Amino acid sequence: MGSHPMGWQFTARFLPLFVAATLAVILCVLAVRNRQRDERAVPLVVGVLLGAGIWAGADALRLARTDLAAKFLLHNVRFVGSTLLVLSTLLFTLEYTNRDEQVTTRTAAALGAPFLVTLGLVWTDHTATHDLIRTSVELVVVDGLAVAEFEFGPAFYLNAAYSYTLLGTALALYLLEMLRTQGRVYRRQCATLVTGMLVPWVLNALYLRGTTVVDLTGVGLVVTGIAFYASLFWFQLLDLGPIARSTVVDEIEHGVVVVDAEGRVVDVNETAVSVFGRSRVDLVGSDAGSLPNSPPDLAERLAREEPVHDEVTVSIGDGARHFTVDVSPIAVRDGRHAGHVVLFRDVTEQRQRQRELERRTEQLETQTDRFERQNERLDRFASILSHDLRNPLTVARGYVETMDEDRPPDPERLAAIEESLDRMDEIVDDVRTLVRQESEPTDREPVDLRAVATDAWNGTATKDASLVVETDRTVRADRSRLRQLLENLFRNAIDHGPDDVTVHVGDLEDGGFYVADDGPGIPESERGAVFEEGYSTSEVGTGLGLAIVSSVADAHGWSIEPLESDGGGARFEVVTGNEDGDADADTESAGTEPPVNRRDRGPFDDRGSSQEPPSPVD
Repeated sequence: MGSHPMGWQFTARFLPLFVAATLAVILCVLAVRNRQRDERAVPLVVGVLLGAGIWAGADALRLARTDLAAKFLLHNVRFVGSTLLVLSTLLFTLEYTNRDEQVTTRTAAALGAPFLVTLGLVWTDHTATHDLIRTSVELVVVDGLAVAEFEFGPAFYLNAAYSYTLLGTALALYLLEMLRTQGRVYRRQCATLVTGMLVPWVLNALYLRGTTVVDLTGVGLVVTGIAFYASLFWFQLLDLGPIARSTVVDEIEHGVVVVDAEGRVVDVNETAVSVFGRSRVDLVGSDAGSLPNSPPDLAERLAREEPVHDEVTVSIGDGARHFTVDVSPIAVRDGRHAGHVVLFRDVTEQRQRQRELERRTEQLETQTDRFERQNERLDRFASILSHDLRNPLTVARGYVETMDEDRPPDPERLAAIEESLDRMDEIVDDVRTLVRQESEPTDREPVDLRAVATDAWNGTATKDASLVVETDRTVRADRSRLRQLLENLFRNAIDHGPDDVTVHVGDLEDGGFYVADDGPGIPESERGAVFEEGYSTSEVGTGLGLAIVSSVADAHGWSIEPLESDGGGARFEVVTGNEDGDADADTESAGTEPPVNRRDRGPFDDRGSSQEPPSPVD
């Protein structure tokens, strides 16, 4: 190693290295003062800054000194800076990319062991003359500057390869994180770190190509340290990025939104994008209070750090989806509040199952109510049977007991006994019919109302009464039960009217039909009780006929109302809704006028006066 007089040489090339080293020291001090920001990450950033500062400072002093011994010593110091910088950079990268479980003392020792060997070789290179780091050194003058030129040994290149491997690994992890991350905040963090790491590589490449006389790699390394410092203290590095990203997985089935401490959306997953109906670019960076389909006052509740549990309904595609909204706070390692994770959980299928259970429960309750009503009706039927059968049974028993076995039977007594038996048979049949109405289902089909009315009339003892059918309507009904309804209405008119009572069957404009007669009618005060079991104003009636009528109507989902006919008799209107068949079409095809208002009809006529009177059915 040659010698050169001790001295200093200050040029413009010295300034960048000196400024970089000074800035690195200042940032180190600031980082240490703010170490409460993150007690794990800040020491690593300090390591990067300190290593870059030592490297740049050693290069600045090496450039300023003119003697070879000083340059050689400062070259050794530079190795200390490179070791600290490379090791801290990789450990910080592991911390940032959510691999902090690998940042342990054992890991640091394993990664630092080759550097310790290299440093041992560096500091013994001059005395031991093993030539593993530097094989020769010479002081030369380039552009008026005294610089040291080194020839390097194999250990130097192994150390360089190892250092670049670690730095390349860190760079690859940042690039991978930047590709994975969708939020603009995270991309900005990663871009800052990647740029900071590429600068020294570019400056070193320029030096190796001979573009620059002075190696400015130290300046680039300080830029790297500044990038790390900015990401940690200015871009909220480690607050939300790696922590929240481990939770915000794009494949998760629930919608997830990450909100920072200022209430800004910093990340969303794909499910949340579909929930809000807006692109990820539009959502990220927006205010949490402006999110569509979110609970009201969400931003204010987040600002107060209140827990939120709410439910919203969102129209997605052709249907509505139901979501529960839950908000969980995010805290960094030192316990500071860093933001919230808002979870939108799709509970549509759960709500559908809940509604199905409610529907089935309602069905069971309906069946239970029906069974209870059946039991109540059976009790009433038993009471009716015990009461109404007792009178004709007593009459028949009395006549039988007074009959003389030695004399021929009295025809009048036999007729009275037969009438009592018929009365009991009628009561039993009516009770059986009522019970059957509750137990048998209604099988509906299109039924010709005129034909059923005619059959029902022909099956009823009509005396001198007459029927006028004024309908061509088709209704959807159980034919047998509809006939029961009409038979009981006809029997009611005949039992309570004169022998020559006239019964009319016609159409209602709003769907359905009516049965009217010209008998005495039903007093308005008693119309609310006519459908109760056992109600009757006649000594010969069972009091069950109109109850059967009401039961048949209920089984079909119809409504029935007792009114007064235009002739002063009874009029029962059965409203079937929109279940009628092509009655209007049949009416038009028959050449008749459409129905007129009920108030404009003549007695019992449910059509217009232009309709020719139909023939009575006797």
